[in-house]
Amino acid sequence: DIQLDRLGQTHLWDHIGFLLTAIAVYQICSNAEKWRSRASWALILMPLVTAVLLIIWFADRQLGDLIIYQILKLPEGQTFLGLDGRFAGLAANPAYMQDMCLVSSGFIWIGMIYFFKERRILGLSLFGVFLAANVLMLVWTGTRSGMLALPIMLLLGGYIVASRRSITQVIGVLGILALLFLVVQSVMPDTNRTSLVVRADEDDRTPMWFYYLTLAPSLPFGAGLNYEETYMPPLEAAYLHGRLPPHNEFLCAWMVAGLPGEFVFLLIMITTHLWSYRGLRYSISLGHNDMSNMIRAGALLSSAGFWIDHIFLETPLNSIHFAVLLGLILSDKNFGIQDRVERVSCG
Repeated sequence: DIQLDRLGQTHLWDHIGFLLTAIAVYQICSNAEKWRSRASWALILMPLVTAVLLIIWFADRQLGDLIIYQILKLPEGQTFLGLDGRFAGLAANPAYMQDMCLVSSGFIWIGMIYFFKERRILGLSLFGVFLAANVLMLVWTGTRSGMLALPIMLLLGGYIVASRRSITQVIGVLGILALLFLVVQSVMPDTNRTSLVVRADEDDRTPMWFYYLTLAPSLPFGAGLNYEETYMPPLEAAYLHGRLPPHNEFLCAWMVAGLPGEFVFLLIMITTHLWSYRGLRYSISLGHNDMSNMIRAGALLSSAGFWIDHIFLETPLNSIHFAVLLGLILSDKNFGIQDRVERVSCG
């Protein structure tokens, strides 16, 4: 039965849109450093409007409410800080907001590392302020996966671009992150702080994972795009939401396409990131410290952070953010080939 209900059709078009976006970015950015740079800046600046509105809202609550609710006109029932104390900004869901902040932070962090190496104080300062704003918004969303992915991503950023690695770098990164979290906590409204504390004690993932894990062996080829309707877990949360996906990218891939789908998913994720990392490290070994390396490292780091984050969410293969990142990573193949040719010729 290949009939798709509304939810199945949504998943189908999400995946088609993902594939087309990744292909388009790849085609546009291949052999075009200018377009690679523009795509990177687009990802960096995604949360900027929300960050500016948040600053205005803090400075003048009345003016902020006027701009947000009267001029921009948020949909009915949606609030800037979130109805349950979880910050959503201008997005419909806190998870969408944290995706934007996480992807943007990967590029910003790489930019800060390069600005620090080049002693460019202005760029380092501006990116530092933007990173602080992203961390603030990400923590306020109350998404535990994002708060777990962020420190791992920042540590990875120092690792993949460092010419030398030491424990001092790890301590420095953790110190910067701890300082940012202290600043966020000091200005967080009580409703958001309470929501964060409550969510820290919740365990709403384990029952879902256990349910879908017990189903997996009986579905070696998956259950198709309609699996959420056919195999809705017998949990209270599922009936409240009308559906409840596994909230894990690996389980999502299995439920849709079984073992073959899981294999393809892992193949895409592992090979693209490994290939990109090797090309980046070789370029660094040649002493390259230019824009192409910043884009290469930023796309790799943001994509890795996105992947870590979605261990606790749905598959990233329906996200426009990840589609652009994947297109950027794949469009870098010509630079990688050039590096390998240069290595051979030098040998």
